[in-house]
Amino acid sequence: MSVLMCCENVSKTYSGNLQPTLVNINLTIKKNNLYFIKGPSGSGKTTLLNILSLIDAHSSGIMKFNNFDISSMNTKAKNQILLNDIGMIFQKYNLLSPLNVIENIMISRLYADFSKKDCIISKAKQVIKLLHLEGLEERKINQLSGGQQQRVAIARVLMQEPELLLADEPTANVDKETEAIIMDIFSQYREKGALIIVSHNDSYADIVDASYELNKGRISSYE
Repeated sequence: MSVLMCCENVSKTYSGNLQPTLVNINLTIKKNNLYFIKGPSGSGKTTLLNILSLIDAHSSGIMKFNNFDISSMNTKAKNQILLNDIGMIFQKYNLLSPLNVIENIMISRLYADFSKKDCIISKAKQVIKLLHLEGLEERKINQLSGGQQQRVAIARVLMQEPELLLADEPTANVDKETEAIIMDIFSQYREKGALIIVSHNDSYADIVDASYELNKGRISSYE
């Protein structure tokens, strides 16, 4: 299986900190594979996700995406990858409250190519059905439960069909029914691309191809 993203001795030290948040991370993400990363609070999980998603820059080491060195990319090239190739499901959802459900789901795709509006609307309806959001299309975000908001956030990313999907505690604030829906969707994602789940929920270990533990900024594999 071909490699999608590769990290070689990647470290991250924030300005003003003496100690690095991440230390010599070595990680190979293969296409059509699922990965699970767990670790205690403060272990560097969110920092790692921010770096893998290109939201934040690493301090040292080598990172490659589809064999291109990320450090050598300009801002425009990175933004294109973020728009088309890497998707992020945030723990706090990051939905746009002035918009309704279907607008939140479609907005990034409409921004990328408004000329495909009809196709985007059709696809949004499919994703809404997949995530059991039928009947909520016109509701504002503040009218939704936490579980419904999480499903909208996931639907928005699924519209993108990214090569690499990153999920930060995707089932932390949902009920068992919603968790089952999300777990089922994630288990099938290898058909589309690679998925990295960061969570305290050990149940994800049952559906992935490899599991890792992050502790004090260092990563190690575990069975």
